[in-house]
Order: sequence, then structure tokens, then C-alpha cells
Amino acid sequence: MKDFFKLCSDLIQTTDPVSLENILFQYLQDKDREEVQVVFRILLSEKKIKFPIAKIQNWISESLELPTWLVEECKTRVGNGSVNLSLLFPEPKTKKDLRPKEWMETYIDPLFFAKNEIIQKESLVSSCRILPEKERILFLKMILPGKTISFPAKTLDLIKRWETNRNLIPHSKLEPYICKLALGYAKKSTTAIGCYTDLGFLGKNEKKEWIKMTTIPFPDLTEAEEDLLENFITANRVQKFGPVLSVSLKLVFEISFSGVERSKRHKAGFVLVSPRIKKILGEGDLESVTNSEYFISLLEVENETAGKPFWE
Repeated sequence: MKDFFKLCSDLIQTTDPVSLENILFQYLQDKDREEVQVVFRILLSEKKIKFPIAKIQNWISESLELPTWLVEECKTRVGNGSVNLSLLFPEPKTKKDLRPKEWMETYIDPLFFAKNEIIQKESLVSSCRILPEKERILFLKMILPGKTISFPAKTLDLIKRWETNRNLIPHSKLEPYICKLALGYAKKSTTAIGCYTDLGFLGKNEKKEWIKMTTIPFPDLTEAEEDLLENFITANRVQKFGPVLSVSLKLVFEISFSGVERSKRHKAGFVLVSPRIKKILGEGDLESVTNSEYFISLLEVENETAGKPFWE
């Protein structure tokens, strides 16, 4: 669930629609259909089973041998029922990092399929004892009334659109295109040393001028790739604009994307949909960098097929 919590954190902190799409895509692109459905169920607060908070409070207070009034008083001070109930349990000594689907099957399904309240109570308390704090809070939010996760309205709308239109599209249809672009600038993270929150990639337009083709926020890199990137930027920095560093055009990346859309806001006249780094190809070979004509040709093809099902 570690990756899922990072997804939620990134979605809450990000407001740019393109960045939000990229974050969702990067997380979902290697998940199977069932896993994707579970993820959306959690993100959209779709609850398999709900209990009144009073019942959960009673079950927990009885199991922990705490007076109900004390639990109520704690809730008054903390202000959040799920957080308050979660804090009543100590942190477990061991932790499991399950995928969302496994997590739901392990902790939520037993409550749903339990034959009576005695079994439900035992299952709930057992789960609360096993789960670490973040997961315990999520677990309680999943079974209590109210939203599981509170997203900004625009973010929630985007998640709903993805759930409706994209979660059943095969992976091969989400990521059909590959290009090569040169790293042009990087925005340094203000919280993590040696990490970058945005990477800007350049290609050439029809006049053979270098222009920005896309930006990839929160790049998903291995530790070795992060070290390579940090060393390259340190050695090839040209200018600094606050946290943004421009670099010499040397390092070429292979980038995948799911489509191209017109954009008046971008100098290139288009924007890549859900771009992500496939691999770092290395320095040099700038002649192989994809030019704008390729993206424009894709834009024309996509315009011709607009409105048609993806299998046609």
C-alpha cells in the first residue's frame, strides 16, 4: 500500500490537469484490470460495507477495555473519528506491504462476508491490531460513513473521468507511442535532496529549433537512474532560475505517451498525453531525437479517429 499512499499524496498536492493524468497513468499502467477497479473503488469512496461510528466505537472500547466516555472524549479532542479510533491501537511490530486488491481481500472482505456481528467485531479489532497507522485510518474510513479520501473537486472529477473512460482500456492502447527527447531542464525538489519534481524535454520543430515538447512531473526513476541524472545535471548545468536548472542538450531519453492533444498554451502547439520515462538512452545521438512533425502527424491521425471506439 506504500505506492498507493504516495499516489494519494501526489493527487492531493497536484493541481495541474496534465500532471494529474500523468500521476494516475504512471501508477495504473502496470496494474491488471481487477487491481485498477479496486484502486478506483477506494479513490472514489465506494464502500463495500458501512457501520455506524457508534457501533465501531463500542466494539473497539470493549475489546480494549476502555470506557466509552473516554473514547468519546478523545474524539472530541482529535476531531476525526477514524483518526481517533486508530490512535487507540499501538503500532504493530511487523508490517506487510500489500497491493490494494490484496489489502481489500485481507481486511475489508472478511467484514463483508462475516456471518454475524461477533465475527465482524473480531475481524475488525484484529485488523486494527495488525495494520500500521496510515492503513488503519484508511481501513476505518473504508467502513465508516463519509468520504474515504478527500480530494479537491477538480481532482475528483478527473478521477471519475478516468474511472469511466480508461480503467477498462487495455494497457497496449493506453501507451502506444514511443519517442526520443533531450533533457532541457529540471526542477529540483524542495524536500528531497538529489531528486527532481519536473523534467522538461526538448525536440526540434520544423525550423530545426529546439523547443519544449513535454514536461514529466514526479519522474519514476530507479536509484541508479536518479544518480545518473543528478551527476549529469551537476556536470552540465547552464543556468539557474530559482529551483529550475537548464542543462546542456546532451542526455537523450526514451519516452512513452498515450496520445497527442492540441494546446494553445504550449509553444509546440500540442501536448503529449500521459508521458513517462521508459529509459535513459545516454548522452549524444541528438540526431535521433524526435521532431515535432512526428507528433503533428499523430495529432492528425487521432483527429481522424476521434469519437471511434479504441478497437476500430
